[in-house]
Amino acid sequence: MALRAVLAVLVGWLVLRHRRGLPAVVTKCWMIILLAVAFAALNGVWLEALGVGLSDLPPDAPRRRFYYPVYSAGYLINASLAAMLPAALLALLLKRTKAGWAALGTLYLALAIALSGILRGSHDDWDVLLSTTPSLQLLGLAGWTAFFVAYFLGFLPRVDGYLAAFLGVAAIFVMLTPINEAVLLLVGRDNAAAVWDTLLVMQSVRYLLQIGIVALLIRTLQGGGAVGRAVARPVSGTV
Repeated sequence: MALRAVLAVLVGWLVLRHRRGLPAVVTKCWMIILLAVAFAALNGVWLEALGVGLSDLPPDAPRRRFYYPVYSAGYLINASLAAMLPAALLALLLKRTKAGWAALGTLYLALAIALSGILRGSHDDWDVLLSTTPSLQLLGLAGWTAFFVAYFLGFLPRVDGYLAAFLGVAAIFVMLTPINEAVLLLVGRDNAAAVWDTLLVMQSVRYLLQIGIVALLIRTLQGGGAVGRAVARPVSGTV
């Protein structure tokens, strides 16, 4: 999707050209985000290219048999990255604390769940794939809940409003993912294209909002504006 590519370019530009205007740990947060966004963009371009003309082929066409495992693998990796993102950010922002170690443990748990899905054949079996990802979604929801509870309680003093807004958009759409997957499970893999346009519209709204937030942040930094927020209750051991 083009919007994913635009977002990846903007975040990359932010990290490469404007990192001096941000605290070091915030720059690292944006680097983690860049990895997730860049993979999603590349995966989307790859799948779009493979999917051109796919609907015109018979169900047993070799190209379809190649496309579905590739699609399923990309879907699982995207779900894994979405689950690991809040945990990775918390592990970075709360390092050397018990909460940070717990976040790191959540990160490894997401990796273990993804690996179990691969071993059970998620790349070939649509039902296995959609029975693996709910566990990842649960971890993601727990991670985002923990992140924003910590943020609003003042335990993440380095997280500015731009970063919080960007991640808030991601968290909202993660909450909608179980609904999307329930629909996909209901219609089946061969009929998923029938509802795909609706899902693409939802994704487009997400990426447009995030593009706007990053663009505003870049504009603020270019104008020499300060980025940050005052926090009344910094926590010992945070960065």
